[in-house]
Amino acid sequence: IRDDLVTGVQTCALPISGVDSIDLNTFSATMTVDQADLVVASSGTYTVVDTAAEIEAEVTDSTAGSLDGATSVATTDGDDADAVADTLTLTVAEYGQIVDGDTTLTTSYRIVDSAANIQAAIADDGTSLGAIANAVSVESNDGTLTFKVAEVNALNGATPPVTITGGYDISDTAGAIEGAFTNTIQSILVNAGTVTVTSGQAALTIGQYQQLVESGGITGSQYTVTDSLAAVEASTLTAAQFNALHNFVVTLSADGNLTGSEGLIFTVDEFQLGAGVVATTDDSEYLAFISGGGSFTGTGTVQIVDADL
Repeated sequence: IRDDLVTGVQTCALPISGVDSIDLNTFSATMTVDQADLVVASSGTYTVVDTAAEIEAEVTDSTAGSLDGATSVATTDGDDADAVADTLTLTVAEYGQIVDGDTTLTTSYRIVDSAANIQAAIADDGTSLGAIANAVSVESNDGTLTFKVAEVNALNGATPPVTITGGYDISDTAGAIEGAFTNTIQSILVNAGTVTVTSGQAALTIGQYQQLVESGGITGSQYTVTDSLAAVEASTLTAAQFNALHNFVVTLSADGNLTGSEGLIFTVDEFQLGAGVVATTDDSEYLAFISGGGSFTGTGTVQIVDADL
C-alpha cells in the first residue's frame, strides 16, 4: 500500500488481509502490532497501539520485534471492562528492549521477573530504579525479593510508588537498620518478612526493638538495646526476648531498686549508673548477676541489702 497523494498524520483501521508489506512513505501512522510487522520502509514513523496481550507476545528478552521501530508503544482497553488502557506485564529485559532510546512506553506496566533480575535493576543506595522506575508494581516469579532499606525507600518514594507484590525481606547493615528508625521509615522494616543485619549489631531502644520483635522475622542476637530502667519496666517484652539480644544495657539516671527483679536482672548485660545514682539490690541477685557475667559501670554506686544479714 503506497499513496503519495495523502499527507499528514494518518490514523485508520487499515485492513491488512492479503497485504504483503506496508511502505509508510514519510507518513506518520498509528498501527497495531500485526500492521507494524508489515512495515518495510523506514522513511515514515509509526506508533503502536494494541492490546497488552499482543504487545507482550511481540517482545522477548532479546528482541522487541516490530515495536523496536515505533516511536511509542501504548495499550488499549483490551478487555473492554473499564475504558482504561490495560497494564503490560514485562520482564526487566523486555522493558529494556522496548524502551531503548528511540521508543517510549506511554502506558502503565508491571515488572514480573526473577528476584535476581529485579534486585540487579535497582542501585544498592536507591539512586536508580532502572526499568522499575515507572512501574506500577514489581513481583518476583522465583522466590522472595531481598532488598536493602534504601532500595525499598526508593520504590516507596517513586511517583507513583512502586508496589512490591508478594512481600520482601530486608538484608542490610546495622547502620542502615538504625537509620530506618532515625529517618522514621521503620515501616520498611516492620513490613518486611524478615530483617537480617549483615554486619555489626544494630543499636536500638527498647521501643524500636519491640516493633521488630512484634513484626517477627528477626534474630535477637543481631541487636543491642540500651534504654532506661523505666523503659524496661514499661515494656511488654518477655525476659526471653531480652535475653536473646547480643547486648542489653540498662541506664539509671536516678536511684533505682532492683530488688525482686530477678527476671530482669538476669537478662541485662550491663547497668550504667549515672553520677550520684544508687542502685539497690539484694545479695543473692547481685552475686547471681555478677557471676553470670553482668557488670555495673558508671560513677554511681550499688547498695546491697540483705534482711538476714
